[in-house]
Amino acid sequence: SCEVDIRGSRFSIYGLELEQAFFRKPFPPKLSLAHMQKLLRAKEPKKSAYSILLAHNPKYGETYFRWGSDLTLSGHYHGGIWRFSRHHGLAAPQAPVFPRFCCGDFYRGEQAMIVSAGLGEHTLPLRIHNPREVVEIVCRFAPEKGGGKRKPPGGGRLFRKAKDIRWQSQ
Repeated sequence: SCEVDIRGSRFSIYGLELEQAFFRKPFPPKLSLAHMQKLLRAKEPKKSAYSILLAHNPKYGETYFRWGSDLTLSGHYHGGIWRFSRHHGLAAPQAPVFPRFCCGDFYRGEQAMIVSAGLGEHTLPLRIHNPREVVEIVCRFAPEKGGGKRKPPGGGRLFRKAKDIRWQSQ
């Protein structure tokens, strides 16, 4: 993990590197919260900063939400070969049909997870209704205490609310 300050806002960034077994087809193991904590060397994200978890495989999204980061960024499923909607695709690299957390944005209370369909393919070099994408994420600054105006880009803290994260495909 690392911490950075950007325009007066503090970010803690965590990278989760899962063992190869978690990418096994067709029956990978479940990811327990305890194992994830061990891999990250952190019981939970630091509360003093806006926490971002980089986790390649969205299959374990529920565990990521339980760990508690403010924002999780993921991919791996490439939108599911054939994409039906913002959140639903046909298949994923680990062979589940209609995988959960296939693509799009997902929320649990104050937390958000964004799963990109990415630029490549998996298994079959085919993408149907599933355009390649690069995701842009915009976080808004919190208003001044006492209901004043928004802080300028040179200072302030980010909202800790998932609804204040906006993303779009490019």
